[in-house]
Amino acid sequence: GEIKPLQAEQRVEAIAFHPNGRILAVGSLRPTISLWDVQTGEIRAYLKVGERAWAGWKMAFSHDGSLLAGQTSGNGLGLWDIAVEDMRHYRPGWKRPAIENFVFTPDDRHLLVGNGNGSLGVIEVATFREEKRLAVDRESPPNVGSNPLLRVTLHPDGNRFASLVEHSRIVIWDAQGFSRLRTL
Repeated sequence: GEIKPLQAEQRVEAIAFHPNGRILAVGSLRPTISLWDVQTGEIRAYLKVGERAWAGWKMAFSHDGSLLAGQTSGNGLGLWDIAVEDMRHYRPGWKRPAIENFVFTPDDRHLLVGNGNGSLGVIEVATFREEKRLAVDRESPPNVGSNPLLRVTLHPDGNRFASLVEHSRIVIWDAQGFSRLRTL
């Protein structure tokens, strides 16, 4: 069939594909995240952000597709349960550093959050508490530096991930024990 164009109701700030490829999460300046059916162009559901004002600067689905993490206004971080269309957890905003990027670990047990000071937060999904904070940039302490961690990406084997600091330093990490393997 014909694919209809998606018509967002507000300026779109972030998008994320569901792992099944049939749903697109759309974050805007509204207090909801829209879940669009990619084939029909219709909105399937709205995920409420509540008093957190709006959502959508950055979003990522868990690998099994059951959860959506999203940055909210004020630099907060929300976790929505897709099946019940409700927010499961919320972490208030970090004043500084800003959240730059985040991804789920392959087992969906942790969320790796790259921060604007060159640190990497390891958030346990079940409790939404920060389990560890890794100093990605050896020149800066984990909570003080000014070197932004720009990206976090998983290796296809699921056993490693890489972090990028200041467009030049790349650190390869063990995804199980969160130990530094090498710096490129």
